[in-house]
Amino acid sequence: MMKRQRTIPVLIVGLLILTLPAILLADEPETADNETMIIVVGDDGEELTIDMEAVHEIMAEAMEGLDEVMEELEDMQLQVRLGKDNRLNLSYDDTTFELDLDQIMTQVAVAVQTGFDQIHVEDWTDSRGRWSDVSEDDLRQELDDLKKEMKELRREFRKIRDPDED
Repeated sequence: MMKRQRTIPVLIVGLLILTLPAILLADEPETADNETMIIVVGDDGEELTIDMEAVHEIMAEAMEGLDEVMEELEDMQLQVRLGKDNRLNLSYDDTTFELDLDQIMTQVAVAVQTGFDQIHVEDWTDSRGRWSDVSEDDLRQELDDLKKEMKELRREFRKIRDPDED
């Protein structure tokens, strides 16, 4: 029910977005017979004529079809079980579909692994630890810098916590 209430405004906004440029760019009709026609003249002089009555008929048919679909969706039940069995059940009238999410994810993992196996990264990548070729002196200097930064952060924190102690 909530989806139907959201879908209609979305469709109306979509129609406005599609027809607004045509309305803004349209020539004024010459006679009263052309009131339901929009004529768009392109930069190259090519004319595009839009029959708004036909657009309204198409929209009415679409809305009827949408109402039917929404009514059918109201009767549909969806159950997701995550944990031990990882299943997704979709029930509609007398039909139930059950998907084994573990099996799907296993197949996806195999497909992804197969795809990655075909990519040869050895030529253009390098992997090593951050500190693998750093000397002990560099590590001590990094530790001293961190200690200084911690002292300064504590000092700033005290100023924020006790602003009267300055």
